[in-house]
Amino acid sequence: MGEPMSRPTPRWRRALSPILLVAAMLMLALGQPWPVALLLGAIAVETGAASTLMVIRENNAAGPFTEVVTSTIGLNNILALFAFSVAAMALDMSAMLTDTGVSFRGLAQTIFPLLRTADVGAVLAELLPELADGASGLEPPPSRARRRYLLPPTALALAAGAVAAIALELPWLLAAGLAGLAYGWLRWRAAGWRLAGGRLAVRSRMLARTTVLAPARNRESHDLEQTVLQRRDRLAHVQVAFGKSTTARIRHLDLDVARRLWVSLT
Repeated sequence: MGEPMSRPTPRWRRALSPILLVAAMLMLALGQPWPVALLLGAIAVETGAASTLMVIRENNAAGPFTEVVTSTIGLNNILALFAFSVAAMALDMSAMLTDTGVSFRGLAQTIFPLLRTADVGAVLAELLPELADGASGLEPPPSRARRRYLLPPTALALAAGAVAAIALELPWLLAAGLAGLAYGWLRWRAAGWRLAGGRLAVRSRMLARTTVLAPARNRESHDLEQTVLQRRDRLAHVQVAFGKSTTARIRHLDLDVARRLWVSLT
């Protein structure tokens, strides 16, 4: 008996893969908002098959292969047009008015999705004077909060590396713990906040470093959170929600500082 034949991958799945791959890379590696990442992913799926069609027409090519090529080009163009329309609509909606006013984050994403950090202040001063502020002078979390940033990613990476080392018999994979430690250090170094002149600035890092800058009066809600593990070190989180899609979370603040910040936002 021969080996069972594998089922071919559906065409729609192969067509969507480039969109999702490009969008995921832009979101994770460059920290781009999902509407911008989706728009660039839709542009990436377009193959530009004009030269292929010209060769087919010049040689009067015909047959099963030519039919497959032309039908694939047609489906690709339809998918690219549909994906681009959806992505463009999502990008426009990110800058629309919300229930509590203008979504400034959406406006910023729409106007300058890719911008050098040094140019942000000048662009804001020109387009959104009420947000003309830089990301310098942010107050970091207290030094005793450092381990809260370092230990979780280090433990997770070390556990994943141990499992992979046992499964693949590659002891060097245990070095993944060092990668987790480095990631935690980067998150610790990136964390900061500032409340001045009625504007709240919060900087954090997942893969890319993100800074939320918004008028404090435009908040929808703000919460003070403290976990069981934070009580011993007298630390707390402050979370501020702006609109429907923007949330600024200040992690592992000194408890007294977090309470004063919460009162200032009230």
